Amino acid sequence: MPGGDLHMFFPGYDEYIQIDWRYGDVSDGMGIAQCFMNSVEVALTIYAYFIRDQDRVAAWLAIFISAAFTFWKTVLYLGSEAVFGFDKMNDVPLWKFLFLYLLPSSFWIGFPAGICYKALHLMYHTLHVKENTD
Repeated sequence: MPGGDLHMFFPGYDEYIQIDWRYGDVSDGMGIAQCFMNSVEVALTIYAYFIRDQDRVAAWLAIFISAAFTFWKTVLYLGSEAVFGFDKMNDVPLWKFLFLYLLPSSFWIGFPAGICYKALHLMYHTLHVKENTD
């Protein structure tokens, strides 16, 4: 939060939460639920890292699930704003909305979608190769 102990490490955050109000409202249920989902995503990614040499398919499955969570969480997050016409952002200039909200949010859709695609491809390839060698 602005003025908090770690504020000096996030110089643009005070401007960002004026646009993305959910991060500035600690009583918003969607923002709180998102924090819990972030924890699950991180735990799955750490799990995948530690099992990657023992069970590649399980590691890629954990990565796929983590990326799918990120993708759909962001879609839900943006969708919940869009349904109400981004009404909490009426006073935000268009350029700020596009460059400080929509563009950064699109990365949280694009990259996880790519990771899901790659993880599915690698799981299929790994299982297909294993099936043909058994």
